Amino acid sequence: MEVNVMAREYSLVIIDIDFFLRYCIRFTEKECDRLMENIKIFFVNAFAGMDFFHQDGCDEFYIVMEGFDNSRAREFVEAVRGRFRRERAAAFLGEEYRRVRMTFSAGIASCPENGNGEVVFKKAVTALFMAKAMRHDQVRCYEEIILENPLRCLLYHDITIETYAGSWGEIGNVREKTHRKQGRFWEPQAIAASKDGRIYIADQNNHQILELEENYLIPAAGRGRYGRPYDGILATEGGLNKPTGLCVHQKDVYITDTGNDMVFRLDREKRRLYHVCGTGVPGYWGDGGEAKAAYLNKPGGAVVDARGNLYVNDIANNVIRKIDTQGIISTFAGNGAFGFGGDGGLAVHASFHEIYGIGMDNQREKLYLADYFNHRIRCINVRTGYICTIAGNGMPGYAGDGGPPEKASLNRPVAVCTDWQDNLYIAESGNHSIRIILASQNRIYTLAGGCGMGSGLRETVRDFRLANPNSLCVMGQALYFLDGANNRLCRINLSEVLK
Repeated sequence: MEVNVMAREYSLVIIDIDFFLRYCIRFTEKECDRLMENIKIFFVNAFAGMDFFHQDGCDEFYIVMEGFDNSRAREFVEAVRGRFRRERAAAFLGEEYRRVRMTFSAGIASCPENGNGEVVFKKAVTALFMAKAMRHDQVRCYEEIILENPLRCLLYHDITIETYAGSWGEIGNVREKTHRKQGRFWEPQAIAASKDGRIYIADQNNHQILELEENYLIPAAGRGRYGRPYDGILATEGGLNKPTGLCVHQKDVYITDTGNDMVFRLDREKRRLYHVCGTGVPGYWGDGGEAKAAYLNKPGGAVVDARGNLYVNDIANNVIRKIDTQGIISTFAGNGAFGFGGDGGLAVHASFHEIYGIGMDNQREKLYLADYFNHRIRCINVRTGYICTIAGNGMPGYAGDGGPPEKASLNRPVAVCTDWQDNLYIAESGNHSIRIILASQNRIYTLAGGCGMGSGLRETVRDFRLANPNSLCVMGQALYFLDGANNRLCRINLSEVLK
């Protein structure tokens, strides 16, 4: 979307309607169009007299506020957000939706405060993705935060960070074979690596899974717009709905199709999608029965253990579900209560405060999970079912580098993975950093980021700033991670770091 502005001072606001597609999958196209028209009328009135842009078929709105700096724009948009929450745009859909509160997320960047022209647009995009990373219903201004953190202890000072694919502040898609440097994403959420040298990317807002092999991106699953695939469909013809989790196991890629509340299996040889779990109806039901008939509610991360059992993070139910090799589902971890508890006991009785990324050790006997608002990394032995905390003291912050990981402060950890030495990597949304726990020392350090929020362009690790890193994986001797709000895939060569 290009927005041309002649004013010397202005703010660009990008608004995204939270969870709009969860409404769309329940209603007819005509009903969804009417709902969007009601929303559009609200915004036209709320931003009367300002330049207003909306592209048909999308749930994003662009507003140019001439004469507004970031502070004034944010105050204005916050007031609009409050009124929007009281709006009853969905009332015509029936009694069940008469009192539904819809929300939006917004990103703001200003000229000349944040630059001008294309730079303002890019920074507004990054700000929007940061607002959504704060669990939606937020307004964020772009703010380049530069920190001289005396508590940050870099593991290795001389490594470089390569922007491997995507580009900060640029939204796009991949519809055909494309060199990774020209590839563009739209809010990517997960990556996973195969043993044969391929990386898979869940490109959430493009409703697509991409495959990266030998410098080229190709569509692997999803047709590029939301939908729901039927069993056995050619993978690139099946519609997905905001996929946010991936794992590779032998010839298969497991996809958590979050917007559809389902899990699918991509057969990499046949290039077809197969139904694994969920019915498309959000809920919490089905334990002890066939996984295909069970209810999930916003499935997220996925991993497979050494025996071939699949584990899925059931985000809104605040539990981890297990699908065994016979296709039977059960609750593996979590009692559904939001809080912290259960360490030293069986994981099924433990409490979490939103689980996001999950990962496995090399032997695939330990399941690691990012306990987001508990600011901890928890570990579950998949054979015994017992749980413990291995990193984070529960206090949000940035401290502890060079010391025992369980005494360190983390801030909203969102993803975990391990390498060939069983070193553990942690993506921290709140600290905009990648931390590493060295297995040989059981000590935690900063590998990248941790020097504030921003869109790092220099390749040196000392001052390369990140914005909401949200997924990572190791392939060969390199760490790949998504710099989520910057819409890009980054790479660090580990051979020098871990020699």
